[in-house]
Amino acid sequence: MTFPKVGFDKAEWQTTKTKLVESDAHVLVLKDHKADFFRAKIVSGSKSNTSIYRGFLPSRERLHWSYGQELLDGLHQFDVAALPQFEYVDSDGFSYFSSGSGTLVVNVENQADGSFLHQGMLMNAACSGSNGNAVVNCTYLLHDF
Repeated sequence: MTFPKVGFDKAEWQTTKTKLVESDAHVLVLKDHKADFFRAKIVSGSKSNTSIYRGFLPSRERLHWSYGQELLDGLHQFDVAALPQFEYVDSDGFSYFSSGSGTLVVNVENQADGSFLHQGMLMNAACSGSNGNAVVNCTYLLHDF
């Protein structure tokens, strides 16, 4: 029997820590007929991908997706099923991938100092994995420095 890995090893933590930008997110996960809501302070990414970690590291629970392109200034809308990568990992370390529905709306604003604001809303992203099905909703703000 193989158990899922929980937590970061030291090398993984050092790599992740250098990439973190503290921002803000609110996430609602519907799984196993239960609702789980959490506020995340660790949001990282760039104009081409986003990661949201639950609570504090070394928590493994996270959302991660990539847009397949670098987003320009302005408002963008995506079908979650069309994203090149979408993954939700639960607190037990089980991965869930897009199973066909959901919408992601993103706004990118370049700032005069070279940083950018990247905010978005994920609505009804259905995903499935070996441990069942889940629906994920979230709002987030990423301020890159």
